[in-house]
Amino acid sequence: MEFRALNLKHFWLDLGVVREDIWSGNMIIATTIQMLYGNEPMDEEIKSAFCQTALDQNALAEIGRITANFAILEVKLVKLIYFLIGADEETTLIVCSEKSFSGLQDLAMSLFIKRAKECSLADSWPERFRPVLKDVSAVEQKRNQVVHSLWGFSGFPNKVIRTKYTSKRRNGLSFQRDEMKIQDLNRIANQISAVAFDIHECCGEVFAEFRDKEILIPGLDESTLAVK
Repeated sequence: MEFRALNLKHFWLDLGVVREDIWSGNMIIATTIQMLYGNEPMDEEIKSAFCQTALDQNALAEIGRITANFAILEVKLVKLIYFLIGADEETTLIVCSEKSFSGLQDLAMSLFIKRAKECSLADSWPERFRPVLKDVSAVEQKRNQVVHSLWGFSGFPNKVIRTKYTSKRRNGLSFQRDEMKIQDLNRIANQISAVAFDIHECCGEVFAEFRDKEILIPGLDESTLAVK
C-alpha cells in the first residue's frame, strides 16, 4: 500500500486506481497518502479523490440532463409570463429574474386569471392551463429530489442509491433512502422536457387568443413562437 501511495505522490500511479480504492472503502491507501504528504500541499486532483462522487458516468449524465432540461423548462415558463404580462421582454425578465420557480408558477396562473378578466375571455380560459401548471409543479418536485439528494453507488449495474434527510414542522426529522435505476433518472429528464414542450404549446394558444382579439404584446411576433 505504501508503494502504491508513494507512486501516486510522484504521479506514477493513475489517480483513477486510487479513486476506486477509496470508493470501495479501502482507506488504508487513503491514510497512507495523507501520511506521505504530511504538511506538503496536495495537488487539487489528488484531493478531489477523497471527496468525489462514486457514481459512474451514466448516472452523472442523467442527473446532468435533469438539471439542463429543467433550465429549459424555466425559460419556457418565463416566456409564457412574457406573453401574459403585457410588458416588454426586458421588463418581464426584471420581474422574473429573482423569483423562485414556485413564484413563477404562481405569477403565471395569476396572470392567466387577470388577463381573462381584462380581455373579456371565457371564464374557462385560465382553467385550460391549470393542469399544465400542475404538471410543472410535479416535475419540479422530482427535480428537487434529484438535485438536493446525496447519491451513492449501489454495487449493482445501472442502479444508484438516493439518500435524503428532511425536517418538517409536521413530522419532524425523516430519512429517505431509495434505490433507483439509471432508466428512472432518464425518465424524469424526459418528463421535464415533455412539460417544457407543453408550456411552449401554451404560449402558442395565448398568442392565437390574443391575436384573434387584437391584443398587442410588446415585441411579439410569429418568430417568437419558434421552438428553441
